[in-house]
Amino acid sequence: MGKGKQRNPQIPSKGAQGSKSKPTKVPGIKYVLEQFTDVDLRRWQKTDRSLSEYNIRFFYHLEGQRASKRHDLLEALQTVKPVECNIDQWFRMVSYKYSLNPLSSRGSLSLHGGRFNYGVDLDCASLTHFNALYIASSQETAYIERLGPKRKGKLSRFDMALQKEESFSTFILEGHVYNLFDLTNANNLKSFIKVTNTFGISPEIRQMAIDLTIDKPQMIRKPRELREHLMAANWRYWPMQFDVPYNSQVFGELLLRAGFDGVLYKSQYGTGKCMAIFPENLNNSDSYVHILGDPPSDTVITSLNAETWEKLI
Repeated sequence: MGKGKQRNPQIPSKGAQGSKSKPTKVPGIKYVLEQFTDVDLRRWQKTDRSLSEYNIRFFYHLEGQRASKRHDLLEALQTVKPVECNIDQWFRMVSYKYSLNPLSSRGSLSLHGGRFNYGVDLDCASLTHFNALYIASSQETAYIERLGPKRKGKLSRFDMALQKEESFSTFILEGHVYNLFDLTNANNLKSFIKVTNTFGISPEIRQMAIDLTIDKPQMIRKPRELREHLMAANWRYWPMQFDVPYNSQVFGELLLRAGFDGVLYKSQYGTGKCMAIFPENLNNSDSYVHILGDPPSDTVITSLNAETWEKLI
């Protein structure tokens, strides 16, 4: 897989072209924060279009190689010994309005999806969106994974997550999930990396990066490096900015097709663990997730398993 880290061209300001200019006082206005011309604006728009084209072409350049090696990639994942996990006292957090359907994974399809699944707003020709149910090993981990860590300053965690402050419902879980890919162990990526190490980056893509004056594209070559890349905190940047999946979403789709019930991974914050469960792979599985306590209504589905998964996607 290719690295997503890049030094984006700065969307300019007068200060980006030279030394920083001091704010100018104007009658009736406290400060002029920025000054630019129509020529500047057109140049920035051109740079933005070029950067989007670069990222889209880079994605499909790698996607073509993944397609040609898809059998090898799936086979490499299937050679990894799956693990199982007891999820007693794990947690699921949902927005208050979804409290009567807490084990539904339909929310994972909204917008661009979750870390390990494609959402409906990802408009790539080669993609088919799919569900994932996200749970966490503690209540704090569930909250932090959804909204990020507490922040100092004027912007709250809700601001940074682009969500309004609202009530959430937290559910305590019990159950057992089998056939998990253990992403907490970087060694499980060795076979996968052997396949992706046969991939390359075309001269055309490299030249585009040079023309844009951004970091030259590189392939990820080591298992630990790939795991860190898949767990990046800013993974939403690529689907939101360029309408292409982040590599963790591509990896999640491969795990789904390789037959895993889900993926176990470390939280990007703190020491907790998280799990993304692929409901459609529970069809012939003994895995189950159950909500502790009495439901407010008999219509609430309190278990996700081989018999109920279709009602929850």
